[in-house]
Amino acid sequence: MGIFVYLLTNFIISVIISFIHGWKLTLVVLCCAPVEIFAQAIVAKVQSSLTAQELDSYGDAGAVVEEVLSSLRTVVAFGGENKEVARYTENLRPATATGIKRGMFSGLGAGLMWFIIYCSYAIAFWYGVTLILESRENGDFEYTPGILVIVLFGVLSGAMNMGLTTPHLEAFSLARGSAAAIFAVLDHVPEIDSLSKTGDKPAGLIGDIQLQGVHFEYPARPEVKVLQGLNLTVKSGETVALVGSSGCGKSTIIQLVQRLYDPSEGK
Repeated sequence: MGIFVYLLTNFIISVIISFIHGWKLTLVVLCCAPVEIFAQAIVAKVQSSLTAQELDSYGDAGAVVEEVLSSLRTVVAFGGENKEVARYTENLRPATATGIKRGMFSGLGAGLMWFIIYCSYAIAFWYGVTLILESRENGDFEYTPGILVIVLFGVLSGAMNMGLTTPHLEAFSLARGSAAAIFAVLDHVPEIDSLSKTGDKPAGLIGDIQLQGVHFEYPARPEVKVLQGLNLTVKSGETVALVGSSGCGKSTIIQLVQRLYDPSEGK
């Protein structure tokens, strides 16, 4: 955020100073500024995207290294060193390709940027010299070589900094999207208020666990009936094993007892 404010402030102040010293020349140079800003923004956006892809590829390769080092004895015992090296190399290939592509775009972008800058120099010097000669003929000396340099570098440097704000705007958009998901969780009102002091309070605790006609399905998968009319009684001090296939509701029963969820029917 600080860098974004710095770049934006730099652009605004540079343009204001240029207008104060020579508004005619500033308007002409500003005609080149949108092209420079657009080119700088495209180059910065492409570089940012390719850099993120490259870092993701390096992250995948690093995960392979971490996995192998944590199980190094097993890898050596089964003679899998060459296989793991090949797997690591395979994960590095996308990073290499992305790095080459990023370097190519960086070179092309830099060439395009300097082409636009030099074209701006040519236009600014041509029109600036014209204004200087006219000022000398009129005797008012409104434009001088010093003013030409101030306006030229003020507008061009400001436009370049304005183009560099694009990655920051993209980061702001990503942050807003991430923050929206976080605030959605924070603003969600749970069905079970763990801090509420209302409701029935038992006079004493016996320790028996009883489920009567319990029906339950997870909110994310309401079409899948996990428990259908379950009746279960566990006396205090008993040890009970819940046995069944995966997804039959063993862990769900524990979560219901812990009040992580409420049953749709029963109690």
